[in-house]
Amino acid sequence: MTLSDFTISIIFAIFSCLFSCLFSLFSPLLSCFCYVFKDLVWVQLIIILQFSLKSIFLVQLNTNK
Repeated sequence: MTLSDFTISIIFAIFSCLFSCLFSLFSPLLSCFCYVFKDLVWVQLIIILQFSLKSIFLVQLNTNK
């Protein structure tokens, strides 16, 4: 999985959450989806953060050689 895949998936997750939250105003059933997607967004953010930190760390190691 590349960084662009992560970016696409997080954008999709955020929009899905916003979309569900918007429609949960009309339908209480969809509000549960909003909570699920919020958790999904946090998981994606943590994964991206780890991925970024690892990349930065590897670049630092390569430049120090």
